[in-house]
Order: sequence, then C-alpha cells, then structure tokens
Amino acid sequence: MVRSSSSAGSGYHFFWRKRPPRREAGAEYGLLSGTLFAFATALGFALALVLFAGIREQLALNKVPKAMQGTPIALLTAGLLAMTFMGFSGVFG
Repeated sequence: MVRSSSSAGSGYHFFWRKRPPRREAGAEYGLLSGTLFAFATALGFALALVLFAGIREQLALNKVPKAMQGTPIALLTAGLLAMTFMGFSGVFG
C-alpha cells in the first residue's frame, strides 16, 4: 500500500520515504545577502547578453549556410552558451 502525499500530517509520501523539512523561501538570507544575490544575477544576465550580442555580430560577418541563418544559428549559439555557463557551475559551486 502506497500512501499519497496529500494526506495531511502523515510525514510520509510515496514508498514511505520521509519528506524533507519545509523551509521558508528567504529564511536564511537577510537584506544584504539578498541584494548581493540580486546584483550578481543581474550582472550575470548582462554578461550573457553581451556575449550573445558579440557572437551574433561575428556570425553576421561570416558565411553561414542558408539553412542555418536566423533562428537556427541563434538557438545553436544559445545552447552552446548554456553549456558553457553550466560548466562554470561546477567550478564555483
């Protein structure tokens, strides 16, 4: 018998594993650390936009096959940038 996660107060969910404790969203962060995280997020987003714009400028100067012009090359570039940034998550995390 498998208990549902909707049973209130049981403390168990599927296959009788204990639920992790619930935490409030901003319980461990104060105003200063929240502001710092917001600033760092904005800085990272700006860096990604500048990199993407620079790559698109370089692509405009090079010969791109007709089938890859426009959206396909933009999606490919965005995927490569995403993999690059995911690689940094292991370095600093």
